Amino acid sequence: MAKEVMINGDKSAQLIALENGLQRYQAEHPLKTSAVKMSEVEDIALRMQKKRENRIPITFAVRKRFLEKCREIASQRNHKTRIHLEDLLRFRDELREEVQSPRSQVASFFEIFGFPNESEMLLSVLEKGVERVTSEIKHNYFYYQDFSFYYTRIISWWPWLRNPFAKYLLTVLAYYFFTPVFFCWIVDDEKVCPNIPERGPYAGWLTAMYFASATLSTVGYGDVSVIDANLEQPRWHVLMGILYMILSMAVLVTAISAVVSSTGNPLDRMHDWAMDHFVRSVDKEKFLYQLIHRTYMVKFSIIAVEFLALNLIGVLLARIFVRLSEEETQQWTWMTTFYWAVQTTTTIGYGDLDMPFDMRWVQIIFLVFSTYFVGDSLGRLGSLSREIGAVRRQYAWDRREVSEGLIIDMQAEEHDDKIDQYEFALASLLVLQKVTYDDIKPIMDKFRVLAGNNDYISIEDQALDQSNRTNSMNCDASDGELYALYE
Repeated sequence: MAKEVMINGDKSAQLIALENGLQRYQAEHPLKTSAVKMSEVEDIALRMQKKRENRIPITFAVRKRFLEKCREIASQRNHKTRIHLEDLLRFRDELREEVQSPRSQVASFFEIFGFPNESEMLLSVLEKGVERVTSEIKHNYFYYQDFSFYYTRIISWWPWLRNPFAKYLLTVLAYYFFTPVFFCWIVDDEKVCPNIPERGPYAGWLTAMYFASATLSTVGYGDVSVIDANLEQPRWHVLMGILYMILSMAVLVTAISAVVSSTGNPLDRMHDWAMDHFVRSVDKEKFLYQLIHRTYMVKFSIIAVEFLALNLIGVLLARIFVRLSEEETQQWTWMTTFYWAVQTTTTIGYGDLDMPFDMRWVQIIFLVFSTYFVGDSLGRLGSLSREIGAVRRQYAWDRREVSEGLIIDMQAEEHDDKIDQYEFALASLLVLQKVTYDDIKPIMDKFRVLAGNNDYISIEDQALDQSNRTNSMNCDASDGELYALYE
């Protein structure tokens, strides 16, 4: 019994000693910075990411005014890309007086509808600049070009163009309303804009908008067309049809680009959730083929869910108009309705079905979503091979252990048989193909320019270099260099 107590006591002492040693190791570990409990690499990455995520939204005119005014002040002080804190405060105080002055009724009216007050925008930029200089910068200088890059982002002056999806909808709506104006008034094409008294006074406009949706979605049922094979067509009508098709493709590319660039897309969120839940967060001990199968399953499952949901909506809407139609040739069965929905969703459009005229109201909207579905599906299938390659590389990287091969692959030129956190981070990004040599080369070229003859960049050397500059900076501070920061 006494022996057992001694053994347990020894184990407790060993555990306490191990815990104390671990605490000392964590406190003194070189990967721990003095400010936060993370590595220097993680700290840098997190700080840079936070800067980019919390940027101040400003218009192009605000950034242009900000940069040009700062450059004017810098030139007066014989500097290039920085101004002194006193000049920044003076600029801010002048702008504050401008903001506090009475505003016109027209400007106040525009602000009600979401148009920005650009003076207030610029004042918020300067306030942030003053805060950064007083809290972070040692030499009381404001580096305005760096600040513009890290702390501001461009938004549209027009409120309805700031959201990519709203921009997509506005582009499509403008195209839809342009089509009846073009074919009913300008070209006066009776095939695209027919006069059908029994269908009401707006039958021509409805047909033209339906033609726009069929053209934009690339379905092309063939029931409405510019050319009639049995009739002689004026050549200029044919030319107008050609130009309209080219315009339709330009609108389609613009609209899809706006959707792709949008953030917060519900389909993308669903895809990311499925990939995180079924692929990225699974047991690391699973075999590679299992992860690849899961990736295929997630991709095709999402496409299948989108396809079935869209077709179900199309079938239900089509059944309503089929039931309301009094013509025998338009009394489709459920299977025929599903056949129509599939060929519409896939933008095939054989044109072998006789559709009710009033169903064109639904087609105008439904074809927009079917076009988006095809673009989204093709995008996911196109990225499938890249994602499979990423899964393979991640699988191999997760299983790497400390070995001579790992040291040789990742260590720098000194070959000291050690890998620091910077070497490991960069080499891992290269192995995972997150970056390539072509990405690294221009970055290091820029480093050589900034570092000069040193192997590091020093704030003291940079401050001295700025102080020795004169007004002869025509080539160094050209308009092209300044305007390059506007994007």
